[in-house]
Amino acid sequence: MRDTKSRMQNARKVESAVAELGSMFGKMASLVRAQGETLTRIEDDTEMSLLEVRAGNDEINKTREITKGNRGLIVKTFAILIGLVTFFKLF
Repeated sequence: MRDTKSRMQNARKVESAVAELGSMFGKMASLVRAQGETLTRIEDDTEMSLLEVRAGNDEINKTREITKGNRGLIVKTFAILIGLVTFFKLF
């Protein structure tokens, strides 16, 4: 009889441990799922950032091309301004 009670207690302990492990695995599964969602959001944000950086780079290149053609005009304008300032300072 004592042996039967001892086995029954051991079986209950094992059952309790298995239930606890099941609970732990359930929590772990929810954490892994949450991390998967987080990684998906990070990946989406990274892809959007890449698109924005490429668009910004294209805009910078367009602006550089526009100003490259006007450099001579810009230099002449500043030279005239400096000449005028110098002329008015001297006279």
